[in-house]
Amino acid sequence: MDIKTEVLKSLCEMIRKCAADFAEKIEKDPNYDSWQEIALIKELSDALYNIRLSCG
Repeated sequence: MDIKTEVLKSLCEMIRKCAADFAEKIEKDPNYDSWQEIALIKELSDALYNIRLSCG
């Protein structure tokens, strides 16, 4: 597997893990202040999108 594929795969895994953790936290506490998780998921998603764009 080349480095680009490994990076893309890792970013996808991190997004999945963050989203799962976030879902678990808001399930336990609907009033949970989620801005940090949302910001992290957005940054990871932006990185994934930018890498994908740069690769054509």
